[in-house]
Amino acid sequence: MMINKEYYRLDDLKHRFDLTESDIRYLLEEGQIPLIFKVKPLLFIVGYFRKWDFVGRCSVSYEGLTRIPDTHIQPILSGKEVRPERFILLQRKRLRLKSTDYDIEEKWPNDYLQGWQPKSLNEMDDEVFHAKLYPRVQTNPLWQLKKATATALNFIDKSRSGEASAHTDEIWGDVPESVLAPDWLAFKLADLCVQHETLLQLGIVSSSSLSSEIHQNQTEPKRTKLELISPVFKYKNQFEELLARVITAHPELSAKNVCRILDYESLQEEDSRKFDTENILLDAVENNICWRDKFRNNAERTYTHNTIGNMICTLRKKIHQHTA
Repeated sequence: MMINKEYYRLDDLKHRFDLTESDIRYLLEEGQIPLIFKVKPLLFIVGYFRKWDFVGRCSVSYEGLTRIPDTHIQPILSGKEVRPERFILLQRKRLRLKSTDYDIEEKWPNDYLQGWQPKSLNEMDDEVFHAKLYPRVQTNPLWQLKKATATALNFIDKSRSGEASAHTDEIWGDVPESVLAPDWLAFKLADLCVQHETLLQLGIVSSSSLSSEIHQNQTEPKRTKLELISPVFKYKNQFEELLARVITAHPELSAKNVCRILDYESLQEEDSRKFDTENILLDAVENNICWRDKFRNNAERTYTHNTIGNMICTLRKKIHQHTA
């Protein structure tokens, strides 16, 4: 008897759905499968990204599924292990609050954490959480190298040790003795977890039951990244057009999941985005999405998830009328 699973690894995908590693590689290349992995119980800092700065909210213990940026797809497909700095924790019920206090020895702002705005999990409505691994204070490898360089120069000419020290400072500059860094997690292709929800979206399993047969549709092949286009009619702005691209590619997604896609894309490098082809997304903070309106002198505008949900309802009606 086959049990229902929330996610599947490569051997399961082959056995139950006849999906080979080659199939998975193709789907990863086309951006149709996200990079999701299972992590053991670990400490994370939950927060949000402000452009490229990370602002912490609280520390949590978490064991469950986590998504990492798509920029790691090519290294993983090349057989490399990746050590991501950013995570999206996908299972809210598995988070356990540790503290809202900033209890790290190194003061902020620093290279790892640029701010701290305490907030408990109960005060956050998010279903998924942006996070970094909880860091510890470590000796800076560059400082050690600088120190070793100065020691070597002093050994060569002890009579000019002062000059050697000054020369070392001139070359290396001001290098801090300690830095914040976590014990990095390493992931490889064999660790990949493909969610049942993703298989549903791809049409590989039916919504009524788990089947070991892949559903073939001869008249409507799967879309590739280049085919993810929006229907042609007049849009109010580029954000509405972006929404249309997402819900045309994934008509079965709820408004909440569409917002998740936009949240995630806003954190991707511009050339790694799948739907935001115009690179208008700027940031996603606490159920708000900030974007650049290129038709209004690049003015920054913000929509709440609730507003986006209403826009999605209107767009779906327009798309239905257009395609009926």
